[in-house]
Amino acid sequence: MAGSVDRVREALRSKGHPDDIVTFPDSTRTAVEAAAAVGCEVTQIAKSILFRAGDTPVLVVASGANRIDAAKVEAEVSSPVQRPDAAWVRQVTASRRWDT
Repeated sequence: MAGSVDRVREALRSKGHPDDIVTFPDSTRTAVEAAAAVGCEVTQIAKSILFRAGDTPVLVVASGANRIDAAKVEAEVSSPVQRPDAAWVRQVTASRRWDT
């Protein structure tokens, strides 16, 4: 994980942001786990869910307390969406430059 932490730290520094990165001993994979780890309400956690509209990635950021309605996402992007598999996510995220 050190390599990915270093990449994030450098991206933050290059944009003039503080580079304080906190790691947690327990899982923070879900909004509930993240809220427990930092001592806040689930509503204060932002979760991100990646969908696929054809070959286009669609990233939805929502309150940790809310469920994301795929039908509403489809209406917003005017295209059917689906949850991508891990191979597609790796391919897409490796081939794009994601700005911080």
